[in-house]
Amino acid sequence: MEEIDDSVDPSLAALRSHKFRRRMLWVLIAVVIIAALILTPPLINANRLRLRIANKMSESLGRPVHLDKVTLNILPVPGFTLENLVVGDDPSFGHEPVIRADSVHATLRASSLWRHQVEFGTISFEAPSVNLVRRADGRWNFESILLHAEAANTAPTAQTGAGPAPRFPYIEATGARLNIKIDDEKKPFALTESDFALWQPSPQEWRLRVEAKPTRTDTNVSDTGVFTVEATLQRAASVADVPIEFTAAWRRAPLGEASRVLTGVDAGWRGNLEATATLTGTLGDSTLSSTLKLTNLRRADFIPAKPLNISVECNGHITVPIALMHEPSCTLPLDKNDPTAGLVAVTADTLDLARLRSTGLRLGMTNVPDAWVLDWARLL
Repeated sequence: MEEIDDSVDPSLAALRSHKFRRRMLWVLIAVVIIAALILTPPLINANRLRLRIANKMSESLGRPVHLDKVTLNILPVPGFTLENLVVGDDPSFGHEPVIRADSVHATLRASSLWRHQVEFGTISFEAPSVNLVRRADGRWNFESILLHAEAANTAPTAQTGAGPAPRFPYIEATGARLNIKIDDEKKPFALTESDFALWQPSPQEWRLRVEAKPTRTDTNVSDTGVFTVEATLQRAASVADVPIEFTAAWRRAPLGEASRVLTGVDAGWRGNLEATATLTGTLGDSTLSSTLKLTNLRRADFIPAKPLNISVECNGHITVPIALMHEPSCTLPLDKNDPTAGLVAVTADTLDLARLRSTGLRLGMTNVPDAWVLDWARLL
């Protein structure tokens, strides 16, 4: 069979030339797009959007917001970088900002742009500082921010398509620091190296997750374990009526360092601490259940033949905004596997967690052997 010479077949040569020109056209389009993505951001003065973005965030939080600079990002995901973000506080709570962050990255939801809306997919804070303040009247600075957010009409974070209501962004932070201030006194307690996440799984609720390291600013502490929080909040007309499901845990904490965090000094105890607490109900009236486990409990200056292991269970009702517990009770069974063993119980009428004051404190002991009392006497 005789081979066909492509060089003398005009139709085949024209076809190949057409394919080549089409490939070159697509390559040229790709080059133009890449060049535009690289060259466009410096040409756009995104800082003109600084005031608009600050005003939008201020409307969302109900607090004044200040930004020093805004930078537009095209790759890998369109968005902005906000520098020196400061969220001011209500003057009645003090003059320190609620949130301060050197850098915040916000990504845009591309699908919302087709509807002439601007929705943020994620808002990521790098090493922010957060101040929680409680006034003398028992009000917290986050209460009005919470109610302001609840009043906003937002769609769930994971909703795939844009709709009439803007989707709530996935808010996260790494390396955060949480400070606590009671009236005019900033407490030495703080949570550092915090990883934080907040999102809206449904139109009526928010989810919160925190993992942090407890610390104290007026003494040197090192290994203080890990503090975690998982919480679900729902919409309500007032802060006291907000339904809440809350779980907190403090794990892997050596007792020496834990006592430094709680009291400012090493109490001279050794062992390990595990503490958990759950809240169910509303912020105005929640049922609190907590467990404190101390293992290998002993004095630092000697090792006894038998270290103490205890597990204390506490219950009560708590009004979260004013940190007041009603009818708290704690029980310490000497042997959880033996219901006939001795029992130590502590009850009170009220317990003010903010000031660590109680009223009507009572101590009761049932079938407690003398040897157990002597063990505690040696420890204390």
